[in-house]
Amino acid sequence: MALFMFLGGYLSNGKLGFGWLAKRAWMLLIPFFVWQVIRYYSWIEFDGSVWDSLWKVAIYPQNGLWFLYLLFTCSLVLFVCRGRWWLMLITLILINQIDAPYFQYVGIRTTAWWFIFVGMGYLVAKYKEWYVWDTKWMFIVGLILYPVLFAVTCSYNELKVPAFTNGDMVFSTYRMFMAFFGILWAFSIAKILLRVRYLGRLTCWLGTMTLGIYVSHWLFVRLIDGSGIIGALLTALVCLIGSTVVVYLINKIPIVRNLLLGSLQLK
Repeated sequence: MALFMFLGGYLSNGKLGFGWLAKRAWMLLIPFFVWQVIRYYSWIEFDGSVWDSLWKVAIYPQNGLWFLYLLFTCSLVLFVCRGRWWLMLITLILINQIDAPYFQYVGIRTTAWWFIFVGMGYLVAKYKEWYVWDTKWMFIVGLILYPVLFAVTCSYNELKVPAFTNGDMVFSTYRMFMAFFGILWAFSIAKILLRVRYLGRLTCWLGTMTLGIYVSHWLFVRLIDGSGIIGALLTALVCLIGSTVVVYLINKIPIVRNLLLGSLQLK
């Protein structure tokens, strides 16, 4: 998810106008609320009416396609700050330091965390001439260090905090490093795959399908008993195939595609 937010910021460089913000709103908020309506009328149980359901996910965007909602709120912060790094830093500090009860609403507090990666992506794109991003040592570090950090987290408690941490600051710093090196790792793997002709094409195709597969896979989760390793693998396979077919059919109808997938383009 950190990579998704990073790319959302990276692709925003030089586009922080009202038109860009309006496109982001259409592309992210419309699918967010439309899929929530679909989820309401599916086998998932919700209390209250469909309007109550929409209101709850808007006020507490922690369920459903929360990442679409929070990418928009991060984009809104980016727009207000006009891409200036010092304004973004001040905004993050204020959100984290002000102990306001209403910050729990509409994802304000959560936005502060994910905006780190959106802002990082934006600044990497904006100042890419200042550094050599495509250096071998950075990709080597990503390939090696991320699996090492991931392996260290084998021991988790119920809160999914690594066993060697004992405080929020340590945990937050650890999460940030994990996310940063995970982004490097993803870029490193993509760089390797793109060197192979057919694997590169397959990677690009999957990249255009990933979001659609994610937002629709829950439709097929209960079709098979997912208990055990075999059940989990079969469930994953059915979800992958079913979601791919759904995305293919959705893309055939432009209006439906815009409503459900937002065209899958972070313009």
